[in-house]
Amino acid sequence: MTQLLHGKAPLASSVHDKRGWGHHSGSYTAAKGYRSFQALQYAAPNPAQWNFIWSYPFVPKIDFFCWTLAHRSILTGDNLKTRGMEGPSRCPLCLNEEESSIHLLLECSFSKETWQKVLLLSSGDIAIPENFKELFSSWASLSPFALNKKALLKSAWMWIPKAVCWKIWLERNRRIFREEECSSSRVASKAIAMLGEDLDANPSLVNSRPLDPQEIRWLSGFTSKALTKSAPPKPCLSKWEVRLDE
Repeated sequence: MTQLLHGKAPLASSVHDKRGWGHHSGSYTAAKGYRSFQALQYAAPNPAQWNFIWSYPFVPKIDFFCWTLAHRSILTGDNLKTRGMEGPSRCPLCLNEEESSIHLLLECSFSKETWQKVLLLSSGDIAIPENFKELFSSWASLSPFALNKKALLKSAWMWIPKAVCWKIWLERNRRIFREEECSSSRVASKAIAMLGEDLDANPSLVNSRPLDPQEIRWLSGFTSKALTKSAPPKPCLSKWEVRLDE
């Protein structure tokens, strides 16, 4: 040990050895410990990566599903193997690659076709992020529209990753447990229909600013009924005058 430390640290035989943290002051703080923990390969993701999930609530069970995606804990073939459960681990959608959450929902050729069909109405070529960290943390920045003060438009855009991932997951389970399958176009249509239903079911989602023609055209691909929504009417307060007979 003395040889390893020679020339790297001052040695004093009169001072007792003690434990230290890091390479500088040697003092431990919660912030330093947290940063070191986050650097581990299998550490839980930084909360900033999945705060997106709870900031734009969708269907509760789908929000929770996306939360498990952020933690890389859905029961795909690779995760089942780590838990000692042996079985078929090939992707049931493309039948070519080993199944993992990233492959299944982002990299698989079937999934890519589904994403492309859902985003077909969007202007420009939108590249799907390569992992869930980027998907959940940068999705808002990929929007071709100005989302400020347009709650209805913003919710439609921010819900897309949740709806698409959920419908692809259901299609995966359908093929495994029911031995039935749908085309990527059908899965995309289901995701779009679910988005439209939830937009219509939330009367509080109101665009404070008018939409431009491009935004109207895109949003009408999910629902035309939602475009006619206006702010909920203010409650009518009745005025009463009480007179006491003398």
